[in-house]
Amino acid sequence: IIGLLNAGDCFFNDTIARVVQIFLENPELDIVYGNLFLIFEDASLNHVRKAKSTLDSRSFKCRFPDLNHPTVFFRKKVFDSIGGFRKNLKLAMDYEWLRRAFCAGFNFFKLEGEPLAMLEFSGTSTENFHQTIREVYAISLAYGDSKAVSWVYNILYRQLRCFIRSRLLKSSIGNNIIRMLIRK
Repeated sequence: IIGLLNAGDCFFNDTIARVVQIFLENPELDIVYGNLFLIFEDASLNHVRKAKSTLDSRSFKCRFPDLNHPTVFFRKKVFDSIGGFRKNLKLAMDYEWLRRAFCAGFNFFKLEGEPLAMLEFSGTSTENFHQTIREVYAISLAYGDSKAVSWVYNILYRQLRCFIRSRLLKSSIGNNIIRMLIRK
């Protein structure tokens, strides 16, 4: 079993045991993922980001699905079958790899319950968010997604959302708005 853990991220004490148990009890599962605990500089913004319970062909279209990459574990056979990360990608290589695994027909399963990992909202992908989005857009096109839909979602919507969020995080009023949105 292999896990996707990036610098600055960490697993909870029981994560490995929970993941091993689910793989042992379900030999048909190839990839397991779960919820993620996000850690912000302002601790009052910390919250759980829930992963989508089921994935289908639309989940990967034009965007990274609601699947938290630091919570992903997979059997070695997945890696042996589809290979590793694309070396030409610097930030969205996990999206491309997971999409490749999905397209190859591997089984994804969400491990419900407590989060599997913690992510500090300050990592390389976060700090270089605009570049990450450009890579997701390019990957989306490489997989044959609609150029117009992918552009609107990634370049327009996600970059605008990132801009607004970064401005909100710089003010106390903005932090209060984000806290209200998180609690919904």
